[in-house]
Amino acid sequence: MKILDLTKLSLLELWRFKKITLFLILNFTLGLVGFFLLQIFQNSLSLQTADKAKSILGGDISISARRAFTEKERESWEKLFTFKRSSQFYGLFSMVRFSTDSKLVNVGVFDDNYPLYGELKLSDGPLTSDKLKIWMDPEVQEYFNLKMGDHVELGEAQFEYAGVIVEDPSRVFKSVGFAPRVLISSHFLNQAALIKPGSTF
Repeated sequence: MKILDLTKLSLLELWRFKKITLFLILNFTLGLVGFFLLQIFQNSLSLQTADKAKSILGGDISISARRAFTEKERESWEKLFTFKRSSQFYGLFSMVRFSTDSKLVNVGVFDDNYPLYGELKLSDGPLTSDKLKIWMDPEVQEYFNLKMGDHVELGEAQFEYAGVIVEDPSRVFKSVGFAPRVLISSHFLNQAALIKPGSTF
């Protein structure tokens, strides 16, 4: 039997069972559309996850330890990786004092390049490193009932309350934190004398 005859017979059978044929075509079409939609969703999710991961990590590569790094260690990293930009961030626990009250906080000490990825959203303007200013989680502001311009004591320095941390991409599980966060510039770390021999940071 020739191919042409087989084709005619196939088309004839398909026409005889129109309902089944239509059902199969509809199923095939829906499956194909679903497959393409799934691929588009997967690609979009992968891109969003990659961007989010960078924001959470704070960069493409993050190196951390519960101590200060030596210059020799820094030099060894710079031989392995080529950096376009880098940021140094300290994290430590301390007490914030206002009037006669105090509260344990997680102090984040940022430099001028922080954050490398993502956007840190604050209630009043961007992060600045030219003045003794402090930004804090809403619960700290509410605890002390702080107003713009109020001064709090952190370590051995007086910091001006500059606003609330609305969104920090590096902290996905904010509610799990041991203490609320406050942010200060690394320019005033020595002035506040937060890191001393024996300090954990």
